[in-house]
Amino acid sequence: MKTILTISVFLISLLPIATSSLSAKTVNLAGVCGETNDISSKVLIEAYADIGYKVSITILPTERAIRESNMGRYDGEVMRIKGHEKNYPNLVMVPVPINRIEITVFTRDLEFEVTGWKDLGPYSIAYERGVKLIEYNTKGQ
Repeated sequence: MKTILTISVFLISLLPIATSSLSAKTVNLAGVCGETNDISSKVLIEAYADIGYKVSITILPTERAIRESNMGRYDGEVMRIKGHEKNYPNLVMVPVPINRIEITVFTRDLEFEVTGWKDLGPYSIAYERGVKLIEYNTKGQ
């Protein structure tokens, strides 16, 4: 049985305060594997091309991407949720939404209504490590 929890989230690009690669007219970003990242990457590549910059994107595991961006190995990330930069002091949010996502809950042999994160509290859930939206909203459940 499939139960759907729909939460629309604006994904944002994060850029660090240091802009060493910007002087070279290339923005080096960390990205993650997946369709949402692919769509967001296309948006960023086109937007930066309009202002004369090239974009280089390195695909990394989700958790590693944010850590390495925060350490300055990349100029930022292709996308993260709004507010995420508070936990990573070397990253600055660029307040321009580039994508939206929906979170979906799938179950087997169980049917229940999901209207928010708290509805998942009594259940064990599985999700990809590093998906901060789910991590933050289910912490302690």
